[in-house]
Parts: sequence; structure tokens; C-alpha cells
Amino acid sequence: MVPVAGFKVIGVVGLGLMGTGIAQVAAMADYDVVALDSEKSLVDRSIARIASSLQRMVEKGIFPETVPENILSRIRGSSALEAMSDCDLIIEAVYEDYNSNQLRCCYR
Repeated sequence: MVPVAGFKVIGVVGLGLMGTGIAQVAAMADYDVVALDSEKSLVDRSIARIASSLQRMVEKGIFPETVPENILSRIRGSSALEAMSDCDLIIEAVYEDYNSNQLRCCYR
């Protein structure tokens, strides 16, 4: 992937399956990533999913052993909105529950 001119840090708000995938792909493309969700446990779960996915890639021979650590080092997880202050681009991937007309969002 060719980096977009001027973008160095990508923020991802909402760390469900889609947000986790976006954070992983951005980090794999050599961007620094700020991964944000409303609770630290959700952030931790997302980063653990990424680590697991990267480890499977190692087991399949897609990456050498050292690559997952390098990719994970580019991801900074947070539940504090202030962590997004240095992002050049922010991608919203917040879960939407259309039946309740509410969003599970970082800050209500």
C-alpha cells in the first residue's frame, strides 16, 4: 500500500470486528494507529484479536516471526478521546443498533 501524502497517524473509533480489521490493515500498511473504544476491556480485546490474527499469518508462513511485534508496536489503544488529538485521519466504525436508535459510542 502506498501511504497517502501527509498521513502518518490514523485513528479508528469503534473496535468491533470492522474497526479492529481497519486498525490491523492500517498498521500493516506502516501507519501509526490510535485505536479507540469506550472501555479499556474492548480496546484490549481488539488488540488481542489483532495479535492472534498476525500469529496465524506467521503460522501460515505469510510473515516471519518478527513482523507481528513490529505491526503491534504501531497500534496505541485507548479509551480516552484525547488520544485522537494527533491523528491525521479518523475512521469511524462505531456499532449501530438500529432497533434501539442508539449508538454504542465512546462518548454519549
